[in-house]
Amino acid sequence: MANGKSTSARRREVRKNLGKDASSFSRGIAFAKRREFVWTTIFIAAMALFGGWITIHSTESPTYEVGQLITEPIVARISFDAVKEAETQQRRESARERTPAIYVANEEYYDELERQIESLVSLAKYNNVNEIPSADLEKNGQSINITPQGLDALRKYLNEDDTVNNQWRKWTLDFLRFYFSIAILNTQQYDQEHNWNSPGLIRLIHPHQLLESPTPQYMPPTLTQSRIFQIDDTEKLKQQIISNIRFFPQSIQPTLVELILATRQPNYLIDAELTHKARNEAYDAVRPVIVPYAANTVLIKPGILDEESISLIEQEQRAYLGDISHSQIESMSEEQLNRMSYRVTTIWFSRLGIIGIFLLIATSLWVYIYNYNVRLVTNPLRGFALTCIVLFALLITVIATHLWPEGLYATATFPALLATILLAIIYDQRFALAIGAAIVAMIMISLNLPVAFGMIAFTGIGIAAALLPAVKTSSTVVRVGAISGVVMFAAAILVGLATQPLYINAELKQIVTDALLALGSGITVGMCVQGTLPMIEKVFHITTAMTLKEYNDASKPLLQRLAQEAPGTYQHSLRIADMAESAAEAVGADPLLCRVGAMYHDIGKINKPMYFIENQGGGPNRHAKLSPAMSLLIIVGHVKDGIEMAREYALPRVLRHFIESHHGTTLVEYFYHAAKKQREAEDEAAPSEFEFRYPGPKPQTKEAAIMLICDGIEAAARTLPDPTPVRLEQLVSNIASKRLMDGQFDECNLTLAELHSIEEAITKTLCAIYHARIKYPAEDAAPDVNDESHAPQTQTGT
Repeated sequence: MANGKSTSARRREVRKNLGKDASSFSRGIAFAKRREFVWTTIFIAAMALFGGWITIHSTESPTYEVGQLITEPIVARISFDAVKEAETQQRRESARERTPAIYVANEEYYDELERQIESLVSLAKYNNVNEIPSADLEKNGQSINITPQGLDALRKYLNEDDTVNNQWRKWTLDFLRFYFSIAILNTQQYDQEHNWNSPGLIRLIHPHQLLESPTPQYMPPTLTQSRIFQIDDTEKLKQQIISNIRFFPQSIQPTLVELILATRQPNYLIDAELTHKARNEAYDAVRPVIVPYAANTVLIKPGILDEESISLIEQEQRAYLGDISHSQIESMSEEQLNRMSYRVTTIWFSRLGIIGIFLLIATSLWVYIYNYNVRLVTNPLRGFALTCIVLFALLITVIATHLWPEGLYATATFPALLATILLAIIYDQRFALAIGAAIVAMIMISLNLPVAFGMIAFTGIGIAAALLPAVKTSSTVVRVGAISGVVMFAAAILVGLATQPLYINAELKQIVTDALLALGSGITVGMCVQGTLPMIEKVFHITTAMTLKEYNDASKPLLQRLAQEAPGTYQHSLRIADMAESAAEAVGADPLLCRVGAMYHDIGKINKPMYFIENQGGGPNRHAKLSPAMSLLIIVGHVKDGIEMAREYALPRVLRHFIESHHGTTLVEYFYHAAKKQREAEDEAAPSEFEFRYPGPKPQTKEAAIMLICDGIEAAARTLPDPTPVRLEQLVSNIASKRLMDGQFDECNLTLAELHSIEEAITKTLCAIYHARIKYPAEDAAPDVNDESHAPQTQTGT
C-alpha cells in the first residue's frame, strides 16, 4: 500500500482521471473531419475503383495477337461449345461458290429479234429480189441475202392485209423458246462463269412472254456449261440456230441464220443484286461446326498463335463472362442455370478481390504521401493531378498492351518510366521512386505479369530516379532515359535467359526482341520528356536547373534594370548570391536556386532605389525628412513591388518566393526604434512590434531560409569597422540565432545541425570577401622598385 490506498483503488483513480475512451473516439472523429483526411480518402477511393475497373477489364479479356509466342498452355476455365471458325468459314465459302449466278433475260433483245424475224415476211410484197431496197436487207451493217425461192416461200405467210399469218408467228415463238433456253453471254460474263468455282451452273429468269405461253416446260431453270455460249463464238451459235429452225421453209433458212447472227446480242444479263443475295443466303444457311470443350482442358498448346487459336481464346472468354443472349438463357436447364449463377458469383468475388488489392496499394501509397509529401494532401489540385498520372499510366499501359501484345516490354515499361521521370522533375527522387514502384505493381497485377518482368521495370525506374536529381542541361533527361533503357536491356536479357524455355523455337530471338523494346522504351521516354519539358514546367509550376541558368544570365532585362537603376542593390545581390550558394552546398540544398533567388530577391528596390542606403553613394539620406512610419512603408513596400514586378516579367513561382520571404516576418528594427524614441519624446505609448514587421510569409524551403539569413548578415557585415574573422563569425552566429529565436524557420524543414553548417559556410565566404590587404605607402614615399628589401610581403588573403 502507498498513501493509505490499495493498488485497486489507485488504478480506479487513475482511470477516472484519464477519462473514458470516448475522448479517443472524439479525437478520431475530429481527425476524420479534417480537410486533409477527406481528400486523402477521395483519392484512395478513386485510385482503387478506377484502377480496379481497368484491371478487371484487362484480366478478364486478355488480348493475344496472331504470330505471338506463348510459352505456357492456355486452359479452359469452363465447359463450353466452340465454333471452329476456320472449318465453318471454309464450308460457308464453299456453299457460296457452289451457288449459281442468276441471269435475267434480255427482253428488249427478245422483242427486237421477234420483230426482225416477222419483218422478213413483209418482203413478200415485192415481185422479185431486185425490187427489194438494199436498206431492208441491211442489218447492223451486214447485208442479208435472200433467194427468189425464199421470196416465193415468204408469200405464203403474208396475209392480204400485209400481216404475218399465224403459222409464221408460231414458228417464230417456237424458235424464240429454243433460243432463250440456252444462254448467250458477253465475253466478260462467259469468262467469269468459266473461272468461277461453281459446278458449271447458272440460273435463268426467262422472258415473261415465254413463261406466259402454254408450254413453259421447255424452259430449263438452270443451265450447265454445255448450254452456255459466248456471243463471239459464231460457229457454235450458227450450228445451234440451224438445228432449231428446221420447221421454217428450207429456202428461207439461210436468210434467217444470217439475220439472227447479224442482230445477235446477249440474250441473258447477270443480275448482280440477286446473285449476291442468293450466295449470301447459301453462306448463312450453313450451320457452324461446333466442338465441345470441357473445363480444365488445354485449349492452346505452347507455340505460335494463329487466327483459329485467337478465335478459340475469345470464345472461351465470352463463355466464361456469361456473354450469352436471353434466348440462350431461356433454353437452359435448371442445372445449367445454377452452374452459370455460380460462375457469375465467383467472377464478382474475383472482381471484389481485385478492387481490394488496389485499395491496399492506394492506401499504402497515400499514407506514404501523407507522411513525406503532405502538400499533395493539403492541395487537392496537386493530389488530383498525381492520381490522374498514376491512373493514366495504368490505362495507357493496358490499352497499348491489348493493341500490341508483342510489344509488352515497351508498352508496360514506357508509362511507368515516364511517370517516374516526370515526378522526379516535379518533386524529388525518393517520391518519384515510390510512386513509380506503385505504378509498376499496378501494371503487373493488371496484366498478370510475372515477378521477372517486375525486376526489369523496377530496375528501369530505380536508375531513372537515382540519376535525376536535377535537370541541369538540355541532354540530362535524354541521357537518363538512355541509361535506363540500357539497364533494362541488360536486365531483360538476363531475366530472359534465366526464366524462359530456350528449347522452344524462336524463344532466344524473342528475348532479344523484348530487350530491344525495353531499350527503345527508355530512349523514347527521355526524348519525349525533353521535348515537352517547357510545357511540363508551365503546367506543374516547376523550374528546372536549365531555366534557372537562363534567369541567372546578366543580360536578362530585369537584372539589367537592377544593375543600371540600383547598382548598389545589384552589388548587394551578387555578394548574397555567393554566400547563399556556398551555404546551400554545405547542407545539400540547391545552390543554383539560391544564387538565382539572391539575384532577384531585391528587384522591388528598382522603383525607389535612393531610399535604400546601398544606392545613396554617400549622399543625403532621404529618410531624414520622413517619419518612421512613412519610411517603414517605403522599406516594406519593396517586397510588394518586387512581387508585382516578378509577375510583370513572368518570373517562376520558386523565384517569387525568394522575393516575398527574404525578410520573413522580421522586425524593421531601425525604424521601430526611431518610432519608439519619437513616441517617448511625444509622451505617447510605444508602438507595437507587429506594426513594424514585414508581412511575410516566412521561408517555406531551406533555400529561402538561407536567403533570409544571408540578406541580414551581408547588410550587417558592411557596418563592421574591422571585419576580422572572429568578428564575422560572431556576427553570423548572432544573426542566425536571432532569426531562429524569432521563429523565422518554423515553416521550413531546417534543422539545427544544418543551421550550424550554414553559419560556417557563410563565415568562410565573408572572410574571403573581407580578407586582409597590404597597406601600400604613399606616392611621395614610394620605395625604389629595384630595392628588394622594400618589396611587399604576400599574406594570406591578399
